Amino acid sequence: QKSKNGGGGGGGGGGQASSSPLTSPACFVRIRPLAQEGGHAENPNGDAGEGGKKFAGFTETAVAIADRHSETSYSFPKRVLGPDETNESTYALVGRPLVEQFMAPGGYDALLFAYGQTGTGKTHTFIGPEHSWNSVNDEDLGLFPRACATVFEELEGRGSACQWRLHASAVEFYSLQGFDLLNGNQPIEIGANHCPVGHTQTELTSLDDVIPYLAKVQENRTVNSTSMNKGSSRSHAALILTLRQVDTAGKYTKTVFNCVDLAGAERPSKAGTEVMSGYDAMVAIYQGNAPAGAQGMLINFELSMLRTAIVNATAQHRKGRKMV
Repeated sequence: QKSKNGGGGGGGGGGQASSSPLTSPACFVRIRPLAQEGGHAENPNGDAGEGGKKFAGFTETAVAIADRHSETSYSFPKRVLGPDETNESTYALVGRPLVEQFMAPGGYDALLFAYGQTGTGKTHTFIGPEHSWNSVNDEDLGLFPRACATVFEELEGRGSACQWRLHASAVEFYSLQGFDLLNGNQPIEIGANHCPVGHTQTELTSLDDVIPYLAKVQENRTVNSTSMNKGSSRSHAALILTLRQVDTAGKYTKTVFNCVDLAGAERPSKAGTEVMSGYDAMVAIYQGNAPAGAQGMLINFELSMLRTAIVNATAQHRKGRKMV
């Protein structure tokens, strides 16, 4: 859902919001290359492996999954990006249209989020591989730093046609709570409008400011090692850009771009983590010493609840009611 002139998303209050019709989001599938080792390496036996399912191929708009009995084609993606696609080409197709909507005069809020199994490349896509974190000119930059580059290029090119300021914030959702990644993981609240409250906003005055911002995000984010992913994100992280503009006629516009890197779903047997009951996992988490198995259980639960919330919100919208 998109809102105009402030309000929604992760940016808090300010401005008068006017809502637009709920639109079906564009869904893209990105297929990572096979890993050299670990859970995402090629099965040496060539069979379906655990669960009886395996990737069977793709077209430009569909993905095929085979099991021991048949093959099923899923055609929900707007576009399928194969293993040869780069972060640059992915951004051009997936991210840039949303960024252009976000920074247009009188624009709209935008939301981009990555969902998938652990180790499939969500953080790689959004932030970029680790070697790209030290330079704004690295060819492997992720979608978020590329979005920042687009904003600076476009708005600086407008010259005196508008005044603008860009701020960035970062919120981690871990253990059913929100934390400020730019302020030592201090707890934050979620307001009545379902937006973070009390989180730090740091001004970005040039593209060079993005590097220390991302470094602090990565430094403070909760990670752990599993058999599927040595640097597995164990939390959901929202990277938030808030843009305020005033044009020559004095019209003020505030828009928010939310880039959400969801923690990956996982099976304990494949991730090499301990199988735990929900009760034992929650006790371990609240004691502050949660093993990877407890984290994985909670991640799966949260992703399931996210799906439920989306289904319920859609149903309420179709009835003309607000989601409470």
